[in-house]
Amino acid sequence: MSLDPETVRSGLRGLKGWRVYSKSIVKTYVFKDFLSAIKFVLKIADISEEIDHHPDIYISYNKVRIKCSTRKVDGITTKDIELAKQIESIYRDIDI
Repeated sequence: MSLDPETVRSGLRGLKGWRVYSKSIVKTYVFKDFLSAIKFVLKIADISEEIDHHPDIYISYNKVRIKCSTRKVDGITTKDIELAKQIESIYRDIDI
């Protein structure tokens, strides 16, 4: 079941730059170059496989746009909020 808007907003508190877009949560990250962006995406791929929840990822040179939603419910679930938190952790810890 999709989360209600207030629960989504509450879940995103403390996650700078994440916003609701339609039935998804999204954020764009900017890196110094293409290779740094790709390294970030690879780390997201690893954690996504581990938790079996996969975001849509768009790469444009040094920019990476992440879009999280749950296809089964056509909306935002706690899995999306948790994935966003893990992606933020990857971004904070990445050495690029």
